[in-house]
Amino acid sequence: MKRVTHVFLLITTYCTTLFSLEHRTHSAPRRCHILNDSIINRICEGKQVSIKENKLMVSSGCPKTNWPTPSVRLQKKYIGNYLQSITTSDPEDIYTCEYELIPAQPKLIVINYRPSMLVRPSKEAIKLPANKYDWSASLAIAINSYFKNPYKHDPRIKVGKSFRILSSNVISRKINGKWYVVYRKRHGLLHGARQGFLAVDIIEGLHTMYMNNPSDFTAPSARALAKWVVKQYKQDPLFKQKVEAAAAFQRTGRESEASSSSNPKLYNSYERTDARNFAKFAQKYTRKNALFGGLEEIQLYKEAILWSTADEGIIDENKNEDLKYLRKIIHASHILDLRRLPDFDAKRIKSTVAEQLFGKEVRAEESWEIKPEASDVLKLIDKLWDRAGEYLEGTGDRDVVTQRTTFGDKFFILSQTPTLLTETLHTIRETSPISFTN
Repeated sequence: MKRVTHVFLLITTYCTTLFSLEHRTHSAPRRCHILNDSIINRICEGKQVSIKENKLMVSSGCPKTNWPTPSVRLQKKYIGNYLQSITTSDPEDIYTCEYELIPAQPKLIVINYRPSMLVRPSKEAIKLPANKYDWSASLAIAINSYFKNPYKHDPRIKVGKSFRILSSNVISRKINGKWYVVYRKRHGLLHGARQGFLAVDIIEGLHTMYMNNPSDFTAPSARALAKWVVKQYKQDPLFKQKVEAAAAFQRTGRESEASSSSNPKLYNSYERTDARNFAKFAQKYTRKNALFGGLEEIQLYKEAILWSTADEGIIDENKNEDLKYLRKIIHASHILDLRRLPDFDAKRIKSTVAEQLFGKEVRAEESWEIKPEASDVLKLIDKLWDRAGEYLEGTGDRDVVTQRTTFGDKFFILSQTPTLLTETLHTIRETSPISFTN
């Protein structure tokens, strides 16, 4: 009995001291990895673990034990004989978590967990399509595997043996005797495909304008971005296809219309899923004669998708100009397609595109006007803005500039036909090419 009491006192003293040290030094939460709820519930035979609101509660007095680990590796670190961290790996995913000691309960550890940003190898390999038309079509089919489904977090009611979605995100129309249903009217297939095309348009505009007259780029940030694009053209013949793919996947992880302001935690989880969806797709194109050179390059493009969760990546954009400029292009392409939303401010959208690409130095501080001395920026943005409008009209979407507030028949038809959608977008490009030289 004395021995048990002595051990208990040692444990209590140790945990209290540990918390006190961490509290004084204000160190960042420690990191570990966990797999999923099924594994979590088996830790310590389920007796000292509970999951509540995405938090894993683990007693710091959890002793060493042979935990069941079906087809996964499980690494455990201890402080003496007591649990410090858990690391597991799985063919599908890795989950990252943070944990800290709780002041009121020094023996309790709270772990917040989220999917890791690490890219995992894939056994599946697909050869790159032979031309840009087939590539865009295969990409549209891939992103539509997400966009064609209803949002999982939209409200539903049970009707008989099935469930009916109660959401303004779902719209339908009968055209020539056939019903067309679109489950994601704001962030669906058309938005994803257009964003991929707009990202390529940005690249082509920067390259053409700089090659024709480099002196047009007076703003240092604009000149630096254009020079980087020219370098990518020379080094990587598949540069545009890679950017198109990353941009097209940027909203595939959404499961509702939650915004970064209304529900930041949920919104951030969607963004992480965007990145994981892209990585799973890109890993299929890492073999011989494929698109991506390897997992490191996929990691780069995966992190370029991140926006609100950019700080969760493993690459620092302040030390990696490729990541910095890829993010500028991908995010600017997303902002350009905001023109589809009738309740947005057109001037603000255009100005934000310019700022996203070239920095705050090109915009007047107290307005949404682009500075007169940044005329090169204004010319490029105007051309891209017009192209964004052409894509919206060609796909039957709404437009804040023309004040078109209803969806055309093409919107419903193209939402169901990915290959016809990319055909339409390529036709717009080829029948109305952008002239970046005047």
